Formats: sequence, C-alpha cells, structure tokens
Amino acid sequence: MQASKYLVSLLVVSFVPGLCIRFEGDVVLDDTEGGLFGALSDGKDGWFGVDGYPAKIVRIELGLGGIESEGSNNGLTDMVELSRLVFESKEERLWCIVPEPRDPASSSWFAYIGVGNPQGRLVKVDLLGMRRIGYVDLSNQDIRAGVVVGEHAYFITSSKPATVMRCPTKEMFHGDTFRPLEVGLALGEHSVQAVFPDAAGQHLILGTYTQPAKVVRLPAPGVAGDGLAGLGP
Repeated sequence: MQASKYLVSLLVVSFVPGLCIRFEGDVVLDDTEGGLFGALSDGKDGWFGVDGYPAKIVRIELGLGGIESEGSNNGLTDMVELSRLVFESKEERLWCIVPEPRDPASSSWFAYIGVGNPQGRLVKVDLLGMRRIGYVDLSNQDIRAGVVVGEHAYFITSSKPATVMRCPTKEMFHGDTFRPLEVGLALGEHSVQAVFPDAAGQHLILGTYTQPAKVVRLPAPGVAGDGLAGLGP
C-alpha cells in the first residue's frame, strides 16, 4: 500500500504541465570538430564557442520568440544557425567567452574570447555584428575564465597558482602590446573555471577545479577603490 501511494505521487508529478522536462528539438552544427565550449544568450539568440582549429563562434536563433506561457509550445520554431565567425588560422582552441554587459540601445555587444593558441591571447568580437575587433596577448598562460565589472575586465590564467589580471576594457585593444595589472593567488589556488562578481560589483568570487575545491573571494580593485595588493589571499 505504501509503495502504491508513492507510485501515484510520482505519476501525478510527472504529468503536471510545466514540471516535466521534454525534448523540443535540436540543431546540428557542421564543422565543429572540437565540440562546443562556452555559451551565452540575449534571450532570443545564442552564441556558442567552438573549440576548433581554428576557433569559431556560432550564432543560433533559439526559436523562443513566440512563447506565451510556461509549459506552452505556442510560437516555438526550429533552431537555426544564423552565422559564424571563424578566427584566424593560428588561433586554435577556445577556453572561455567573457561578455561585456549588454546595452539594449547599442548596435554592438562585445565579448572577449580566450584561445589556447597562441597562449594567453584574447580576441575581442562584436557578437551582434559577428565581426572581429582585434586581439591582445595578455599572458604566456591560457586564459580560462573572466568577467567584466564596470569598465574593467578580470581574467584568470591557467598558471599554478592562478594569476588574476585587471584590464581597462576601453584601452585593451588599442594595440597588441597592452600589459595588464596582475596578482597571483595563493599556493593551491589554480584551475579557476568559474568567476562572477557580487551584486554590488565590489568583489569577485572564483571557483577552482581542484581537489579539494576552493571558493576564493577577492576585492575588485578599481571598482571598490581597493589597491591591487588587496587581491592577495
């Protein structure tokens, strides 16, 4: 009797509209030999990084524009590849996509793409125009994660321990000789794969891909007025 009660409960939950997860379609992307690595969306389209030779960015129309309510398929259309941006032939692999905050009034939306070859290179792209803006070589280590807070971008390298680099976004791509302000993390704090700011934009929260894992909190200099030395553990 007890087992029957649980079975009935399970069946009821499974068929309540809006509570089940179901397949609604897919789109096959040709020439994506390295798989997808990194993604973001504006709610209408999605941009996916291709870990390829060379790296690429693919823009997908998600087909979500006509949804009227949760659990309804009204207005759903097929997902379609709209365009792709192919990087230069020597810019291989793709580790991260770091977007600036989206300004709805602007015709551009910039993002910084960390590639694995050449190591430490960031490629700046306009996601809406699907065009390359430029590049900067920041480090001799891969850039695995990053976040933009205000007028500064913070990028984290694959070094052991990891290095956090602070870059003013308005100056980064005025030439390929730009050098950021840098600070190293503590011993054992490396392989940072995730980073985000707090709600006030005054601290960075970093997550490491280590055993044991670590969550590291740092002040964001240039935003809260802290000195760069404050980035230490």
